[in-house]
Amino acid sequence: MDAEGRKIFGNCATQTDRDGVVKLTYLSALLLSEDPDDKEHACLAIAAIAQDAPDNRKSLFEHKISGQVLGVLKETCQQAMPRQRLQRVAVMALSELAQDFDAFQQLIRKEGAVKMLLDMTAPTNDPYLIKETLACLGRITQNNPAIQKEL
Repeated sequence: MDAEGRKIFGNCATQTDRDGVVKLTYLSALLLSEDPDDKEHACLAIAAIAQDAPDNRKSLFEHKISGQVLGVLKETCQQAMPRQRLQRVAVMALSELAQDFDAFQQLIRKEGAVKMLLDMTAPTNDPYLIKETLACLGRITQNNPAIQKEL
């Protein structure tokens, strides 16, 4: 999605439907689904929506979508056989959501996700997951002394 598409999406998605529901929250249904494919597709869409779009990141955070993405990642990390493709796209979305967004970075730290992300860089994991996780860690530590200290 290009910058213009993200802007149009942000303008449309923050409006309410005829029932008074903010359209952006439709993504919650996918993130809360039992089907991992739904979660994967939602994370991919969220990463695209949040990329280079501070207003969209703010809206996603205010409507609790960012926290739900973090929840998806935490849930997959607790599974005996985690689906690494889902982990990878969840980390990708997390990375975009946290880019230059201090409030969400602090939530990541508060929820104990920094250690979880560090654990995901183990050489036994998929190389693409490791790459995405390292990029995310780089983004959340930049200009964030509290996370830098934790690392």
